Amino acid sequence: MPILETATNFELEKRTGSRMLANASFNVRGEPIICSPETVYLTFVKTGMD
Repeated sequence: MPILETATNFELEKRTGSRMLANASFNVRGEPIICSPETVYLTFVKTGMD
């Protein structure tokens, strides 16, 4: 395991109690990443995702 990954996991676990970090973005091409529950809902409805 690379040193940076190990150090990052250690710090994450120290701060949050978890060693797992999920990196996911939810946005439509050409629009900024969604940052609020309201925008999530509006984007979900607008795009027709299921």
